[in-house]
Amino acid sequence: HEVRELSITLFPERQNNKQTNKRETTVESRREITRSNMSTVKLHYFDAYARGDVLRLMLHYADISFEDEKYTFQKWAKVKQSGDFEFEQMPMLEIDEKKLVHGRAIANYIASKKGWLPETPEEIYLDSWYWDTIFDLYDKVYTEILFGPTEEEQAKAKKRFLDEMLPVFLPTLEKSLIESGAKTSGYLVGNKLTPAMFLLISFVDIVFLYVNRKEEYYPVIMQYAPELIHWIEAQKTEKFSNYFGNEKKRPIRPY
Repeated sequence: HEVRELSITLFPERQNNKQTNKRETTVESRREITRSNMSTVKLHYFDAYARGDVLRLMLHYADISFEDEKYTFQKWAKVKQSGDFEFEQMPMLEIDEKKLVHGRAIANYIASKKGWLPETPEEIYLDSWYWDTIFDLYDKVYTEILFGPTEEEQAKAKKRFLDEMLPVFLPTLEKSLIESGAKTSGYLVGNKLTPAMFLLISFVDIVFLYVNRKEEYYPVIMQYAPELIHWIEAQKTEKFSNYFGNEKKRPIRPY
């Protein structure tokens, strides 16, 4: 019954319009009807804890069955110019014949299907503010620190990130979280899940909590935003343990 509700809510256009007598339909036959009408969902992204991980988190939290097609850099180089990927970019989410691109657009698509979009103008602004702020940090991490042209440039970018960006960005993020009442409500924007909450938790987990970065980065966030990190660790346990607590559901390489 739970799976059937999910398929109806997320992909109503795929449901069979045939009327069924509920009294005569067994539990197993209802399951068969559901399985036959479920959409095929496939996420294309690197085998990495990176920008696409927020979409994995959203899909898992929504209990949506999907194929997680993970790419190495070598595999991606072979298919990038195949014509299957708009703008030659990932992530891409396939839903039957539809191909959705751009991480934020996909996140909003999933959120709109699940009732996770912010509602008031103030909530829309705040959700977008978080998204843009976090991606300013993401761009620094993934454009300069990890994939800078030389090791020297990467080291310089990392120093600027730790010494200049984080002391400004982290207290600002924490202040917004406190002022919005998230510590009481348990939600980053308003009183429900929104795309920015998935993104913030995914980003902080990838950059500050993953085992091969935690020793260096965790003290920084503890110094500048202790209430922020404690709140995120609590949300991971209370709301998202099914994802973060199961490495089989997560990709391989923690970029």
